[in-house]
Amino acid sequence: MNIVAAWLYMVGTPERARKLRARLDGLEPPPLDPLFGPEPRQCPLTVIYGAEASRIAYADPELRPALDAWDNGYVTSADLRRWCLSIEKGEYNGAILNASKRASSRASSTSRADPSAIAH
Repeated sequence: MNIVAAWLYMVGTPERARKLRARLDGLEPPPLDPLFGPEPRQCPLTVIYGAEASRIAYADPELRPALDAWDNGYVTSADLRRWCLSIEKGEYNGAILNASKRASSRASSTSRADPSAIAH
């Protein structure tokens, strides 16, 4: 999935697009920790879905390149704003991320993990 298609998929609906577009300019990196160094700005998925869904998305190999593009500045707020407006106008009619389904499938797969496989 290319980066634009991934972001359209992750935002998906006019309601989510409006919510994200309203917050785009406020996405800031956390305060600088001199021991850790600079961090990227807040992930837009955290605005739409919350932190847990955002973490799950970063673990998805299809979505990770688009999220990395945001973290590295390749995808900008202007890009996301443009894509959100396109979604709001009804120009996007592709697949839409179901974050709650992904979260529940991840939870069920981790609950079946063999505890003896964890290194001590």
